[in-house]
Amino acid sequence: MALSYLEIGSHRQAIAELEQAIRLSDENAVFVGTLGFALAKSGDEQAALHMLDKLEERSRLGYVPADLPGNVLIRRRKSGLPKDSVANVSQIATVDRGWLSERVGSVTRRQIDAVEEGLRLLLGLQAPYC
Repeated sequence: MALSYLEIGSHRQAIAELEQAIRLSDENAVFVGTLGFALAKSGDEQAALHMLDKLEERSRLGYVPADLPGNVLIRRRKSGLPKDSVANVSQIATVDRGWLSERVGSVTRRQIDAVEEGLRLLLGLQAPYC
């Protein structure tokens, strides 16, 4: 129901539905991520960032599912990686090239575009105009 509310621009109702889903599901990560998105869409940047912090903390403690809004699944057979992986857009970090020792796989242009779209979604930004 929350996604339907988001689709029609009823952010308050969507947020209320997601908050209830989080309470009832023992803070399911998918609901937490979707709440962060709804908060960003509603313009509540601080609360959206708080949801990101919750997801980041949770990921330090264990698994965060690939199907959170904005995340991109990277299949091992297409990427050359040793196992299926997830581009987790809520955990962006800068890495010095000197830390990288060897190429272990690759991603397609479509996957890069999906990560960029996930970042825009997560941050509540509009897609660039063409």
